[in-house]
Amino acid sequence: MQWLIILPGYLLWHYSRAYRDLIHVWGNLVWFVLNVFAIPRHLFTLLAPWHRMLEPRTGRFDIEAWAERVVVNIMSRIIGLIVRVVVIIAGLVSLLTTGVAGLALLIVWAALPLLPALFLLLGVTFLI
Repeated sequence: MQWLIILPGYLLWHYSRAYRDLIHVWGNLVWFVLNVFAIPRHLFTLLAPWHRMLEPRTGRFDIEAWAERVVVNIMSRIIGLIVRVVVIIAGLVSLLTTGVAGLALLIVWAALPLLPALFLLLGVTFLI
């Protein structure tokens, strides 16, 4: 019968402070995913060259050197675009997974206090 004394305090904690803490942890995970994959930064620098690898200008004008520089700079930007798009997609998938897992956790957390009663009911029905 001692659990009847503890039960109201537990339910109050379970549906108030624990929910606030779960939402706080979930927010931290979303922040972590956004910062690990740097989604806003990659969107802002989508067409920037990969690791700032650019062919430097020479002092004189040479059509061959100019064409080489243009091709290398374009290739560096294409490689940067491909890598950033892949990272952005992976980050969005991780963000979606974090969001769905967080929502599922909140739903499961709401049902957890009902599980002992459900198990008791199932146990009694199996005995009958």
